[in-house]
Formats: sequence, C-alpha cells, structure tokens
Amino acid sequence: MLSNQELTALNRITNSSLLKYIYPMVDSVDISYIGEGTIRGTLVYKYKVAVYLNDDSITTENMYDKKFDPFYLLFHYISGEFLYYLGIPQGNNQFYIEVYSPDGSLVMSDY
Repeated sequence: MLSNQELTALNRITNSSLLKYIYPMVDSVDISYIGEGTIRGTLVYKYKVAVYLNDDSITTENMYDKKFDPFYLLFHYISGEFLYYLGIPQGNNQFYIEVYSPDGSLVMSDY
C-alpha cells in the first residue's frame, strides 16, 4: 500500500509539466486510495486515477485518434515509469482509470 507521502509524490509528478508535455489535453490527474480487495486470493490495494481533460471534443470514440490513450497513460507512465522514478515498487497496487471531460461528464471508466 502506498503511504500518504508516496501518494502525494505520485500525484505531484503526475500533475507536472512532464505529463502535460506528453498529453497536452490533460488538465489534471487525481490519484486516490479506494480500498482493498482480493484478486485470485491475493490482497491488493486499489487506487482510482481520475483524469480531467481540457479538450471537450475528446470522446470515447475518438480519443485514440486525438492521440490520447488512457491505458498507456495509466500503465506506462503512472503505474510504471512514475512509480519507478519515485522508487516505489508496483507490489500489490492496482489502478483503475476514469476520464472526465471539462464539463465533468464521464468519458470512460474501467472501474
């Protein structure tokens, strides 16, 4: 499980200019702990990654055409590179993603 300090650090690096350079359509990201669960008998710690977009033209149907891949953002950057950079092992942390348009409506969710 991520400590409060680790979760704060992950939120900060995720909201840095580095991510905005890669994905300019991302306004902000909020990573929060949502509870524990089990997968095939193994305890996991669940986190929700809420991505808020600044482009209201992005929809579920066209997000890949607009060069926004939420799963690559989640698995490559947030739960991959950023955790590694911070020295945090992936461990039993499980991440879910939700993407919101600028007006707050849900664009997509895997939770």
